[in-house]
Amino acid sequence: MGARRNYLKLGGREATASWEHELEKLFKTLARVMRRDATLVLLIADSAQMTPRGPIAIRADDVVARVAEHGGELEPVAAASQARPHFHAPTQAAFRERPRYEHALLLTRR
Repeated sequence: MGARRNYLKLGGREATASWEHELEKLFKTLARVMRRDATLVLLIADSAQMTPRGPIAIRADDVVARVAEHGGELEPVAAASQARPHFHAPTQAAFRERPRYEHALLLTRR
């Protein structure tokens, strides 16, 4: 899920929408096998997408919150984030002003 090679031929919006759709399917599957009020920790890092205007940062914690809210089955309740280096040279500029983070996101099933 979320492999950069899967999105190379897509535009920035299409790639982000495709990734969000994959994440939504994952959340639905997880919610189906979780008990009500069960929790899960999702370890996920920020990424970047190439666009004609240059690379853009994809903030994983924001995307997870948006997808969880839209799906309505999982709810973000806590987060811990730590700055991480970004080694993919073509997209490093996306993190020039705000570093790339890795997030431990706690979600609960409603």
